[in-house]
Amino acid sequence: MKNLHRLLLVATALPVLHLCAAAPKSYQLSGQIVAIDENIIVIQKGESKFEVSRKTKTKGVEKAKVGDTVTLTYHMVAEKVETKDGAKTEK
Repeated sequence: MKNLHRLLLVATALPVLHLCAAAPKSYQLSGQIVAIDENIIVIQKGESKFEVSRKTKTKGVEKAKVGDTVTLTYHMVAEKVETKDGAKTEK
């Protein structure tokens, strides 16, 4: 009976652990580089400019320069969450 309880516990916990470990969705942005340094890449797409932070280990950035047309892959990260009742929660 104890083994059955353990089996049920493990079977219930696995899907929950999988959801916690899921990677965030990635997105792509294509446009022309208008600025680049060790912290950011600024891409212009039409009339809009998008400032994307980058890591020093970002792949392919060593070849990129202002004026190049590129496609970059990124994901979103929440910096702050504000609830509707006005209470602030920081992550």
